[in-house]
This record gives sequence, C-alpha cells and structure tokens, in this order.
Amino acid sequence: MDPSSIAALQSYLSALYTEGLLDRHFEQLQVLQETFPQFIDEVLSLYIRETQRIIINAKNYLESSPVDYHNLYEFAHQLKGSSSCVGARLVKLACIDLRQASETENYSGCLEAFTNVRNEYDAVREKFETILELARNPPPSPSMVVPPAGAAGPSMAVPLCRSGRRV
Repeated sequence: MDPSSIAALQSYLSALYTEGLLDRHFEQLQVLQETFPQFIDEVLSLYIRETQRIIINAKNYLESSPVDYHNLYEFAHQLKGSSSCVGARLVKLACIDLRQASETENYSGCLEAFTNVRNEYDAVREKFETILELARNPPPSPSMVVPPAGAAGPSMAVPLCRSGRRV
C-alpha cells in the first residue's frame, strides 16, 4: 500500500476506535499484518463468514420448541470469543448479555440480547468490509481523481461579470 492509502486506512481505524467499535485486540491484528501481509484480510473475511453462519444457527435455537438455551449459551460463548479476537468490542459485550439471558432461561431477555448481537454484528461487519475494501483497493490519490463528466475543473472556469456575461 502506498503512504496515502495507509493514511486513509489509519484514519478510518482511528475513528472506529473512537466510536468504541474496536478495541486493543484489533491493534494486535495490525501488528501481525506487518509480518503476514494478508493476515487481516483472511481473519476478517473468516470472522464475517463464520459469524453469519453462527447467527443463523442461534436464530434456529431461539425459534426451536422448546428453546435450546444450552446451545444458545454456547453460541454466545463462541461468538464472544471470536469477536474478542478481532477486537469487535460491542459484539463481544452483546454476547455477554445473551449468555446471561440464556443461563437464566429468560426468553424475552434472549430475544432482546440476540437482536442486539445481530445489530452490533451488522454494524461491525459493515466497518470490517470497509477496512477490507480500503486494504484491497486503496482510494486514488488526489492527482489521479477525474472530475465527473460536465464538471468544470479549475482550469475550465470562465469568469463572469455581474450581468452573467463572460469577461
């Protein structure tokens, strides 16, 4: 990656830390990225794919009759661990709530916590996909940006007088 792409990615990551979406565990992934260039790409892609599968299974546990609280607890435990590994702080916290509700077999608490897990995962997935996109396809440098068709660039501006006629 060129320096401007790295700067764009670092700026984006800094905003995610500020928002509280990522924690120090993601920083550890970045350190490994220096040694293994495709590391973050592979880890985030795997996290996204596997978490989607796990969430579908958890939804089935919630919809089963009777509710499978044991497997729901295991789901929350597994997802908390993988979310912690990639630094997805808010997903991890939502999983803790789901584990607690599962432990007490609180159905309404499980529904609320599961909805929160899904919402937090959707938010972090979107951010991770942006990170992957920035890493794979860095933004063009400003000198390479082509103005849209019909847009007047600085060299094409024609000064006008107050009446609207060309000077």
